[in-house]
Amino acid sequence: MKTRNFASWYDASWSPWLGCDPVSRACRLCHVPRLGGVPKGQRMIYSPEQWKRGATMQRRAEEAGMRLVVMLGYACDFFDNFSGAVSNARGGYPSMVAYDFGGPSMAQRPIFLDDLRAATLDVIDASPSVDWVVLTQRPDNIAWMLGDKERENLFIGVTAFDQLSLEDNWTIATQGDKGDILIGGWLLCLTPMLGPITLNSRVFTEYGFPDWVLVSGELGPGGKEPEAGWITGVVQDCADLSIPAWVEPVGIEGIVFPEYFGALPRNRMPDKRRG
Repeated sequence: MKTRNFASWYDASWSPWLGCDPVSRACRLCHVPRLGGVPKGQRMIYSPEQWKRGATMQRRAEEAGMRLVVMLGYACDFFDNFSGAVSNARGGYPSMVAYDFGGPSMAQRPIFLDDLRAATLDVIDASPSVDWVVLTQRPDNIAWMLGDKERENLFIGVTAFDQLSLEDNWTIATQGDKGDILIGGWLLCLTPMLGPITLNSRVFTEYGFPDWVLVSGELGPGGKEPEAGWITGVVQDCADLSIPAWVEPVGIEGIVFPEYFGALPRNRMPDKRRG
């Protein structure tokens, strides 16, 4: 069996805040609650030093002489519905000036999640040598939260866990507004895979195929292993459609993946979504 470390599709990770509320049964074993420190229904900003780590990714890419693939939001969902003020690790509510956000007129007010989201987009815009990958279960928020600015170095992964969630989430994310969402590309994130899924679906022929597919089972204590046929079915669909895939088989025995999937290019993302 050919196994892959699921984390190895990216070079680095950064989360601008901590906290997320469950939205589906795919959240059952989410690692975010295990990170601790954030009550349900709240969001926490990291220290100013940790926050500034995002801005160092461009320098790291320049020093390495290559594009850097960064997974953005390992402890949050960038397209979160939450709109309140964010707290710090001590339970207080830091002001805008503590993080150099906004102008003098906003210096003393609390930081709201929309402020963090806007500041994160500024980091993305200032990092032309970094490809930022955002995975989300909230596709209905993508278009209005991003606006109409073009970002060639931003890639969005639409998360699904079975066929129904795939068709619903991909349709919501892509129909109508997709032509106005100017980003580098689209991913399909089947993590965790909780049922059989096929890519031979009308939602892809109508709204476009993903540029890349990520697949795994439930990761964490007590996680359910996907059936071998679910994994091999998606792998075969990707091969038939010439879509690169990164698979974390999570201990399933007897699965042999084609060499095609063992050669996913490193340090670059796929081209824009196919027409």
